[in-house]
Amino acid sequence: MRYGAKQRRLHEVAAPESLRLERLALELVLFDGDGKLEIIIGADDFQRNGGRVHAFRADGSELPGFPIHTDQAMSSSPAIGDIDGDGKPEIVIGTGNFFTGRGHKVYAYHCDGSPVLGWPVNVDGQVVTAPALGDLVARGEVIRPGRTLTVTRAEVHDARGAHVASMQQTLMMLPDTPDIPE
Repeated sequence: MRYGAKQRRLHEVAAPESLRLERLALELVLFDGDGKLEIIIGADDFQRNGGRVHAFRADGSELPGFPIHTDQAMSSSPAIGDIDGDGKPEIVIGTGNFFTGRGHKVYAYHCDGSPVLGWPVNVDGQVVTAPALGDLVARGEVIRPGRTLTVTRAEVHDARGAHVASMQQTLMMLPDTPDIPE
């Protein structure tokens, strides 16, 4: 596909054989700073037993550093936003559970295709929708301290102060267990 800046619409173009994928999700975004929309695609890649992230320019060429190959099928649409505060957007995308034993992860990549420090992160289940990005603030308190059992509570608010989540957690201390797993 190609985005025509003058016509403000997408055009179909012949995809290379390497892009013939089972499933894909895409996002149109100003990504590399050239003022033209790029097409960001997350897709399953069953030929390589994993997934791919593509970033195409408006003329159909792929940005340097892409495609990115992962060891798990892509299940979510990509989310685009500045998650590390550098003023440039990153791609955040989740994986599925098609290939057993590989876990569920959310990946984050810079505009040049390099991974964001600290990513991917493991999650408890398949990520089938675009990850939600935003500034969140959590304030917590201990509501029941104890030597072996502690109960905590936190309230999560967005950057405008609107309440978005509440959570409660019970922490159990086990005797003769190191603080850091070996």
